Amino acid sequence: MLRSFRLTSEPRLKISRLPAYPQLLKLERSGAILLDVGCCFGNDIYKAVADGYPLENVVTTDLHQGFWDAGLKLFKRTPGAEGNIPFIAGDVFDPQNLEGVPVFTTASPPRTPKPVLKDLTSLNPLRGHLQLARALGCLLSPESGSMVFGQHGGMPQKGSRETILPGHFMFCHSPESWTELWDGMVFEKGTVKVEAEIVVVDREDFKRIWPKATYYWLNWSVTML
Repeated sequence: MLRSFRLTSEPRLKISRLPAYPQLLKLERSGAILLDVGCCFGNDIYKAVADGYPLENVVTTDLHQGFWDAGLKLFKRTPGAEGNIPFIAGDVFDPQNLEGVPVFTTASPPRTPKPVLKDLTSLNPLRGHLQLARALGCLLSPESGSMVFGQHGGMPQKGSRETILPGHFMFCHSPESWTELWDGMVFEKGTVKVEAEIVVVDREDFKRIWPKATYYWLNWSVTML
C-alpha cells in the first residue's frame, strides 16, 4: 500500500544521496560490474546508468520477479528487449543462488572468467568479479578500488532497538562496530578502507507510533586498498 508518493521538480533517489556515489561514478576500471542487491523497481540502477555508468556492466537482483516487472512498466521498458538490464530473481541468503566462499585477494584471485551478465540465472558466477555490491563480501573483486556501499538502519552505539512490530527488536551497528566487522572480520585487517556515518532519519510513519523516538541511517562504504 502506498500511503504517500511525492513528486518534486528535483527528484532525489537514494543512491545519489549516499556519500560513496561520486566514487562509484569515477570508477575507471574497464568492465567493473555494478550489482544492485534488493533493487525492487530498479530506480537506483536506472539513476546510475542515467548518470553515466555503463549499461552493459550492471545487473540487479531481488526476491521476486514481480518487482522488476513492475519497474519495467514504470520506466516504460519492453520485457525481453535488447539492451535491458539483467535481473536475477532469488534470495541472496540461499546457497543455490549465492554460495558464500572466502573473500578473494590479490594473492588468490578468482579463477573463472567474467560471465556474460544477460545469461546469468544465479549470482554464483559473479563471485569475485564485482567491483560494486551491497553487503556481499565474497562477491567483491580483490582489485584496488573495488567497493561495496549502502545504507540501512543504525545507531550511535551498537545495540538493539524496537521495530514497528510490537515485541520485535532489530540489532543495529554503530559506525565503529560496522568498521570492525568489515576491517578485520570480513576482510583481513588493513586491506580495506571503511567509511561509516550515522545520520538522523525523519520518519513520519514511525513518529505516529513512537513520537519521541529518534531513528538513524548508517551510510557506509568499503573500498579495497
